[in-house]
Amino acid sequence: MDETTVRKKAIRHFHHRPELVLLYEQFPLLVLRTSFKHAVASHIHDFFEIDMLLKGSAYNESGGIRRLLKAGDIALGDHVHPHTLTPRERITMLSVKFRQAVLPPRDTGRQDTSLLMPFIADVPGFRAKLAASPEARTTMLRIAGLLREEYCRRASYWKESAASLLEALLLSIYRAFSEFAQEHNLPLNRNEHAIVERLVTHIDTHYTEDLKIAGMLRKFGISASHAAEIFKRVSGSSLKEFLIERRISAARRMLTITDEPVLSVCFASGFGNLSNFNRVFHYYAGMSPREYRDQTRNKQNAGSSGI
Repeated sequence: MDETTVRKKAIRHFHHRPELVLLYEQFPLLVLRTSFKHAVASHIHDFFEIDMLLKGSAYNESGGIRRLLKAGDIALGDHVHPHTLTPRERITMLSVKFRQAVLPPRDTGRQDTSLLMPFIADVPGFRAKLAASPEARTTMLRIAGLLREEYCRRASYWKESAASLLEALLLSIYRAFSEFAQEHNLPLNRNEHAIVERLVTHIDTHYTEDLKIAGMLRKFGISASHAAEIFKRVSGSSLKEFLIERRISAARRMLTITDEPVLSVCFASGFGNLSNFNRVFHYYAGMSPREYRDQTRNKQNAGSSGI
């Protein structure tokens, strides 16, 4: 089972909107306004996510950090850490879900991937409830509203317009992230962030393969010691840890949304043998892959669902 099939099943599982599944495969962006009151069980997805609470209140938990969100608050989701959402009442939310491929290229022909650092950096508290002034959050909500209009209308050149609006939204978030980093004396260097994002992007693209860290660093012309120092300082984990976490994240998702045998999940998520997969999975999840699948299915059958 290839990664595209997993992505398609993940989007269908979360949204039950077949027409959006096809659109997402062609242009990986979803802009959805939803209203619900059920709890969203712990889940992982393979896209970046911006959740904006328009009405109501809810507890958001990500990376072990729990925050109370109220109307006007914003939260970010990455594609490595499980997260949950527990409404205290019926809530209305505007969600922007996207993959890096949507971002417009710069003059160099490459995307400004440093804008994704708020999703990647070791700042779970910032992601669980975005630290920004009321004026900044109002600006973000206004840009997201324009983005939703473009996404829903899909008039001529809507993809180019949506990509530009998404970039403007990410720039506003990055500005808030920069202020947060300065306030908390966190390292902030866009050149270093760009290096980390290039490495993250390469891992995201090739983690299902027999990826070797040393070979990847040679490809980018980065010394192992320099890469290790920058990556650890920015992301909070080593390159090896991030690669393993990415593979475990993919395995969790496949175990939750597919009926593929554990052996197939093992190889599809980048592990070379079943015994190593079982050992590493148990270390990160606290249970075997089969136990994890049974537990998540039991929770779904009890009435929990994801978005």
